Amino acid sequence: MRRLPPLAAALALAAVLAAGCSDDDGGSDDAGAPRTTSAPASGTDGSTGTGGVDAGAGAGGTTAAPGATDATGAPSPDATAAAGGAGAATTAPGSRVLPDGATAGTCPALPPIPEGTQDVSRDVGDFDADRSLDALVAWRQGGTWRLRVALSTGGGAEVEVPGVTSEHGLVTLGGTNLGGSPGAEAFAVVSQGAATTNVGVWALEACQLVRVLGADGQPAEFPVGGTVLNGSGLRCAEVGGGVQLNVLSARSQDGTTFTASSRPLRLEGNRFVDAGPPAERTLTAPEDDGPLSEYFRISCGGVAEPS
Repeated sequence: MRRLPPLAAALALAAVLAAGCSDDDGGSDDAGAPRTTSAPASGTDGSTGTGGVDAGAGAGGTTAAPGATDATGAPSPDATAAAGGAGAATTAPGSRVLPDGATAGTCPALPPIPEGTQDVSRDVGDFDADRSLDALVAWRQGGTWRLRVALSTGGGAEVEVPGVTSEHGLVTLGGTNLGGSPGAEAFAVVSQGAATTNVGVWALEACQLVRVLGADGQPAEFPVGGTVLNGSGLRCAEVGGGVQLNVLSARSQDGTTFTASSRPLRLEGNRFVDAGPPAERTLTAPEDDGPLSEYFRISCGGVAEPS
């Protein structure tokens, strides 16, 4: 569906493997987290993808042990410990106050994932900032798509996701901490354009899974991918002690000279706002194939590249 500009195959592969939070110069340091999609299954299917725990929340790029989830989709304590998260399975949950005096890790219990669900996809992330891996699960039942965060300490949150139109449905990509909430924000594919895959973002707030909005007040969707003449991407960057999500765009008339722009956003609560003026530069293929490839993909630690 998506074609990169004329990049050398080795460079493209290296760029994808190096996807992670980067600075504004395009450098990246954390590997992106591949996700796995299970076949139609009941809620006891334990296949779990991989994901990075964002900086400050444990070791990145860890992998939950296959088969080590319960019927709600949550990783077991043993699986979380095996995944290598700092303090996994023993670190106390964070102390942020939730409704009725509850604290992180004590969200309401989740029912088992229903029997007969289809198009199940799973990934992981530290969504409650307790330095343990939690599960991110999406599935379809009939014509309804649902997204769930199942906490490693028990409980979690779930939400119906309307308007899913992508070829493969609602597909989890993992999570990274954008600073809008204590834990990581969750990323998932929600729709498709002519040559792009569109990604939505959710935050776990007060034991509710909340869709993050754009500056216009509508659910935020970011295109990723493109053609030989046009590219769209996302890059996370640490700036001034916080995290920015840079919305990337590359446009060309001849497939050689590209006008590359970056619009910095920051997350305030559950809404993205502009973090500064857009930046623009000119990139030329093949000399600039490395940095140019970032304008066609996601470069955020813990978030997988859409397939």
